[in-house]
Amino acid sequence: MDTNLQVEVGGLVLKNPVIVGSAGYTDDSSGIRRFIERGYSAVVTKSTSKEPLVGSPPPRVFWYDPYKRTWLDGSEAHRNCGIEKMASGVKECIKLADDANCHIIGSVSFNTVEEAKYIASTFEQAGVSAIELDMICPNVGPHLGIDFATRGAYWADPKNPQRTIETLHAIKEAIDIPLWPKIPPNTLIQNDIILNEPSADAFVYGGPRMPGLAIDVETGKPLFSGNALLKVKNGMEFDPYSQPSLPATVLTTALLRHKTKIPLIPSGGIGSGFDIIQAMMAGAAAAEMCTAIYRDLDVINSTLREIGWLMSKRGCTSLSEIIGIATEHIPFKLMRTPAIFK
Repeated sequence: MDTNLQVEVGGLVLKNPVIVGSAGYTDDSSGIRRFIERGYSAVVTKSTSKEPLVGSPPPRVFWYDPYKRTWLDGSEAHRNCGIEKMASGVKECIKLADDANCHIIGSVSFNTVEEAKYIASTFEQAGVSAIELDMICPNVGPHLGIDFATRGAYWADPKNPQRTIETLHAIKEAIDIPLWPKIPPNTLIQNDIILNEPSADAFVYGGPRMPGLAIDVETGKPLFSGNALLKVKNGMEFDPYSQPSLPATVLTTALLRHKTKIPLIPSGGIGSGFDIIQAMMAGAAAAEMCTAIYRDLDVINSTLREIGWLMSKRGCTSLSEIIGIATEHIPFKLMRTPAIFK
C-alpha cells in the first residue's frame, strides 16, 4: 500500500511530519546540512540572538543517566553565534534544502521586540521558510546578565497574555512568512485569547512532565546544571529537579486541540514514530524531535518506518486521516485540568 507522509502545517507543506527541533546541533551550516541530507522535513536553527551569546557556564549539555541516555539537560541558555553568522549559514544551505524539499525554520531568541523583529527579518532575507519565536525557554533570566533578562518564557507569562499578543502582532507585521511561536503549554491552556490568536500560523510547545531527581552514581551527589548552580551562586531560587520523567505531550496536545483550530506542533517527549502517531491522533499536525536526535542523528529512519508501518496497519494512505481522531473519544468536560496547567 502506498502511503502519503505529507502534511500541511502552519503555512507550509512538509514531506513528512518529522521536524528537527532547535538545539545546539543546528547552530551552524554544517549542522543544518546534515539533517537536510538525512531526510527530515524541516530543520529549526539554534535559537539565535542579534549579537552572539555565550550562554550559561558549563556543564551545559549532558545526560543525567549517561548509560541509558533518557534524561538530557540542554540548558545552554541560548548560547549562539549571532544572527549575521547564522543567516550566512542558512544561505549556504538553501539550495540543498530546496533540492531535498526540506524547510529551514529560523528560531528567534530576543530580549526586546525590536531585537526580535530584526532577527526575524534577517532570517527571512536569508531564505528561511518560517520563523519560530522562542517564548518558552526557562533557562534564561537576569542571573545570566542584562543580555538575558527578558528572553524565552518572559514573553509568554501566563499572567500577562497581552504582552504575548502584542509581541506576536509586532513580529507578524515585520515578516511575510509564517510565524510559529513556541510557547509553554500552560500559558496556552490558561489563555484562550493567545491560543486562538490569528497572527500565529502554528503553535510549538513542549509537553510538561512530572519532576524527577538524578544522582551521579559515582559521587553520590545530585546533578544540577551550571545554569542552576549560577542561580545558587547569585542567591536565587531554582528548580532542584532534573529533566522531568513523565512525558505528557499527548495529553497536552489533546487539551490544546479541544480549544483551537490553529495547527499544533508538540516538541516534548517525542522519540519515535509511535510517539508522533499518538500526538497526531491527539490533534498534532507535525512534531519536533530533540532529545532523540542527541541519541541518534539518524532516528528519522526508524521513525518513518514506524509511521509507515502504523499507517499500513490501519489501512491509511494519508496522515490527514488520523489527525485528531482520538479527541472525539475524550470526555473533556469530565476531565480535571492537571495542576501543572493551573
